[in-house]
Amino acid sequence: MLMGPLLRQVPLAVLFGVFLYMGVASMSGVQLLHRVQLIFMPVKHHPDGVGYVRRVSLLYFRLQRSTRHRCSMICVWYIWYMYMAYIWYLKL
Repeated sequence: MLMGPLLRQVPLAVLFGVFLYMGVASMSGVQLLHRVQLIFMPVKHHPDGVGYVRRVSLLYFRLQRSTRHRCSMICVWYIWYMYMAYIWYLKL
């Protein structure tokens, strides 16, 4: 409530730029991005300082990644399905 009048004076493009910069700047330490890069990298080129890669075989690593991807797609499908069912219910 106190910040509302102040934020209305700032252009929307500036706010989007600040939030985009904060998001991109915080991605450098995210382990997920490193793991996505490692999927497309041969095993011999994996960095030595990354312990979570050396302890797990490449097959298990890719199996775990595909399982997470499938589960997230199921969740997205379920949310979309519930949204469409709600929209269909409103049309009745």
